Amino acid sequence: MTKKLLYIDPLSHSRHINFNKIYIRELNKFHLNIDFVFKDGYSHKLGVKKDTLTIPNEFYSSSKDLLSRLNNIRILRYIDKKISLEDYDYIILSSYDAISLFFSGIKCKLILVNHNTLQGLENRIKRFFFKSISKNNIHIVFEEYMKEYLSKIGVQNVNKISHGFMQPIITTEINKNFFFEGSELSLNDFEKILFIPSLHHLDQIFIEDLVIDKGFVSFLESNNILLVIKTNLKIKNESINIQFITKNITKREYQTVFLRSNLIIIKYPLTYKYRISAIFLECVVNNKTCLLNKIDALIYYKKYINYESYYDTKEDLYNQIIKNLDLDISIKFSKWMNSQSDFKKFFELN
Repeated sequence: MTKKLLYIDPLSHSRHINFNKIYIRELNKFHLNIDFVFKDGYSHKLGVKKDTLTIPNEFYSSSKDLLSRLNNIRILRYIDKKISLEDYDYIILSSYDAISLFFSGIKCKLILVNHNTLQGLENRIKRFFFKSISKNNIHIVFEEYMKEYLSKIGVQNVNKISHGFMQPIITTEINKNFFFEGSELSLNDFEKILFIPSLHHLDQIFIEDLVIDKGFVSFLESNNILLVIKTNLKIKNESINIQFITKNITKREYQTVFLRSNLIIIKYPLTYKYRISAIFLECVVNNKTCLLNKIDALIYYKKYINYESYYDTKEDLYNQIIKNLDLDISIKFSKWMNSQSDFKKFFELN
């Protein structure tokens, strides 16, 4: 008999679209009857069949305070009320908030996908709620070291299922150029391009120091190199060799800048822990040279990188840019993830 799986993304973040596509793609390889629950309009972005249940937009708020958490509780209670959860063999929550889930009243066993929920578990309150919901549910983490961390704090019902890789960008589907807002400048005006694409997790102090560093700016200008930073931060800058993308751009525009860049620079703050960098995975699948700062969440991948890619200080970054700007290696990364194999093991055990 075909088993039934309910795939729910109660938060339906736009930045998780690629991840949801990957997991749904892998789940479709198994003999499962899959139903979906997403925010209104989200399933269209994923290219999946019509939702079994659509979460009304009225439940969502741009606020990140108590109101947002109350709305998350309302969403989970709405799902629990509208769907007979006990009819399903598996229920995956592909994103969740631990405190909201604790107060949701849902009694069925859930499979919880952990994106950034392991971050901050040093906090006693957050750890209490996390461990409370862990008693009756199953956790999915993306790497073994995350599983080991949860084991150390007393959470044992954890499965490692890789994040998986998105499809490579199709070069024929990108634009030939990208023009910067409020300027006549475009990518074609420069010899080389550096790109810092992280919008939500940017080390602001480091970036601010970098763009006002006279030696670094002089290096860019003398070599006709463009540094593009995708950010909503207000950073003072007077050089045309440093351009900010502060508005929302299309997927096609983003991919144009990404593929046209000679180097991708990733700089996360020290608080970025126990989570995957989607930008790094994008570099891997597209064989795009990237530079990563030395934090545990990124150093973990050193064994899969076939060139010297890490930096710590501004001086380190400067030297690595010079060393890797014209890197000529055909295979820059070793692909290590196999989410299909991980899911196979999971279903055999559950």
